[in-house]
Amino acid sequence: MAGRVRTAYERLGVVPEASAAEITSAYRRLLRRHHPDSRDGSQVLDHDDHGAGENAAEVLAAIIDAYAVLRDPASRAEYDRSQQPKRPIITHRAPAARQDFLLRVGPVRWQQGPR
Repeated sequence: MAGRVRTAYERLGVVPEASAAEITSAYRRLLRRHHPDSRDGSQVLDHDDHGAGENAAEVLAAIIDAYAVLRDPASRAEYDRSQQPKRPIITHRAPAARQDFLLRVGPVRWQQGPR
């Protein structure tokens, strides 16, 4: 997934519908895994980890930033709004069909043709 920016939810490994308790639990689990006092080396080498091959300090900073956004309900709501795709603003509407058009056509007469 090179080149793609991960969302705060992806960084914490939770779904956007996650509860506050699930977000906090995921944050604490990842913090224990990636904290400098609880690991050796400066690279994240675990292949099933979202940050495999990245600098450990950058991964830890991304986890902390993601939690900072998602822990507060107001900032989480603002973040969710910013992640939604932008809908185009309609500035010009097509004119409505003219109702008098059907009145000008007149009555329709059905004729039975030869068989």
